[in-house]
Parts: sequence; structure tokens; C-alpha cells
Amino acid sequence: MRESDSAQIGFDVVSKVILSLFTVELMVSMFCHGWKNFWKDWWNRFDLFIIVFGWPIEFVNASTCSHSHPLLSVDIGFQWHTTGLTLNG
Repeated sequence: MRESDSAQIGFDVVSKVILSLFTVELMVSMFCHGWKNFWKDWWNRFDLFIIVFGWPIEFVNASTCSHSHPLLSVDIGFQWHTTGLTLNG
């Protein structure tokens, strides 16, 4: 495995962990605040936006990624190059 492959797998794992934390935080917030009060806080709306767009991106990229380990091969649309971070098009 090349160094860039292991770095990409590391980014992929971190991405899944962060998205999972956002998901758990959103569910706890919905449970604790109730459905009506949940929508009053803009941070809850932001979390929901991250979750609604984040998980589908994770699943689509996981199915099209070419890493050697399929469970860790998740790319959220960003790729690290030697010149910096660029958005995949």
C-alpha cells in the first residue's frame, strides 16, 4: 500500500467518525428537545443538513471507490494532492 493510499484511508475513517458523531448528536438533540423545540435552534438545522447530505455522499463514494478495503474506502468528494486539497468534479 502506498503512503497516499494509507493517508486516504485515514481521511476516510475520520470522515465516517465525524459524520457518525453528528448523527448521534442530532438524534440526542431531537430526543431531548422534542420535535418542536428542535427546529428553533439553527445549529440543529445545520446538523441535519450535514447528515442529510453527508450519508448519501458516503454511500455513493464507498460504492465507487477503488481502495483495497471496501469498508474503509469512503471519499466525501475531496481528494488530497501534493499541491493541496481540491474538490473532485
